[in-house]
Amino acid sequence: MKSFSSPGACLIVALAAGCSFDASQLRALPDGAVENLSLPDAGATGGGGGSTISRPDAATTTGGSGGAPVCTPPGVPINVAAVTDPNDPTSGNIYVTWVPADSGSTPTGYTVLRGTSATGPFTAASTNQTPLKYTDLGTNLRVMNPNGTTYYYEVNASNAGGTCVSDNSTPAVSAVSCGSPTVPTGTKATAGISRVTVSWTASTNGPTSYQVKRGPGAGGPFESVGTVTASPYVDSSVNNGTAYYYVVVARNANGVCSSADSGVVSTAPRTCTVWSGNAVNVGHPGAIGSTNGICYVTCDTITNWGCANTDGRSITINGIPMACGATPIPAAKTAGYNVIDVTAGTNTQATIFWSTTAWGNTCSIPSGGLDF
Repeated sequence: MKSFSSPGACLIVALAAGCSFDASQLRALPDGAVENLSLPDAGATGGGGGSTISRPDAATTTGGSGGAPVCTPPGVPINVAAVTDPNDPTSGNIYVTWVPADSGSTPTGYTVLRGTSATGPFTAASTNQTPLKYTDLGTNLRVMNPNGTTYYYEVNASNAGGTCVSDNSTPAVSAVSCGSPTVPTGTKATAGISRVTVSWTASTNGPTSYQVKRGPGAGGPFESVGTVTASPYVDSSVNNGTAYYYVVVARNANGVCSSADSGVVSTAPRTCTVWSGNAVNVGHPGAIGSTNGICYVTCDTITNWGCANTDGRSITINGIPMACGATPIPAAKTAGYNVIDVTAGTNTQATIFWSTTAWGNTCSIPSGGLDF
């Protein structure tokens, strides 16, 4: 026969035919206690040996229907970092890197989580990642949010097919997804009268604005003088005769993403003599009186013009070279004004003159300067 004890204040046993028990073996056990049970062997009809079933020990807990040991999670990844692609600033790619922890079990994969706030929420950008680097493509990021958005990242490690997962790395690391425009090319600085006009060829990669910076020399330092959405930019906060140096920067996302500086260009605005009103003598300023180059400004409407004793000087009116004679004058760059530029020569008696339908108009250089 098999004998056994079981929990409870007392035990009532129903005996199969031919079985007996020793009542002296019955004893009270505390409620909730579990003691070894001696059960009949499979197929037994009576006495003989038995098997013992014990409660598993907590230190050797098994999991799953197959009884596989519950795994130990990997340690939390360390040295997590995020940086915008340094090799291609136009891409907007973000590189996320990390190092495995030196504690816990060996990880078999990583999950990179992304959010737009340092406190989340975070969603998986990549799962079961095995390399210790993840590239978050700028083309995808710009579809989700505007160019120049700051993204935050956390990383966790896992093993056993992803069933054992570490905590997320903290605090979240961040980088800005910026697709910077290309550097402006074809930059020019054109001198005017009390102004400089800076122009350039449009950049690629969708710039939203351009910043024009000015410095005292080719090596800078350069400081912003203005921002425009397209070429050109007119700088009228200048002094005639002073050389100015310029660079142009293409920008995206309100300046969050910017190109490198363009090449440096330089010029000096010029001073011109204004001939207007009673200063005009018989329709022309008379002899130039100098072998140096000179610039005239008039607000007369010129119908034709001429010159004498030019001594090989070149004459430009409103930026267009003109031969002496009754040549029609092209339209002024600034409405109501004509700018006449004469190069240096050897004859101080060289003269220029013009005809007009209205002599003696009075004018001065406008506050914003003039192009010529």
